[in-house]
Amino acid sequence: MKIIFVCHGNICRSPMAEYLFNNMLEKAGVRGVEVLSRGTSGEEEGNPCHYGTKQILNSLGIDCSAHVAKKITKAECDDADLIVCMDMYNVWNIKDLGVEAGKIKRILEFTSHPRDVDDPWYTHDFKKSYREIVDGLNGLMKFVKEKR
Repeated sequence: MKIIFVCHGNICRSPMAEYLFNNMLEKAGVRGVEVLSRGTSGEEEGNPCHYGTKQILNSLGIDCSAHVAKKITKAECDDADLIVCMDMYNVWNIKDLGVEAGKIKRILEFTSHPRDVDDPWYTHDFKKSYREIVDGLNGLMKFVKEKR
């Protein structure tokens, strides 16, 4: 199974989800799931994680120093089993690439309260984004285990 987390620039929310989910999968002993993250915009391409994301991940003992922001491609979307977006803006951008709608979900659709994860680039509230992302990832983990 291949999962791609998507946000706008691939420096805040999507890499946070990528690194957290990889950590969760490892701790749960779940194998055979490839996880990466991308942005719908190329404006941050080549940049590392935002310091707010880096700070949260580092506090959890998760190293994200290897992260380099990348813009998603249609080929990557076609190759993925699931594209997990942080907000509707990301969903619309992915749909504009001509991606099959059935493989696109917002991360909080895996919870009982689907909504967008606000972009901490604007809100500066990385802790809130972290809590929401973890909530979504817990639901996604259940989904992944059921699919296997």
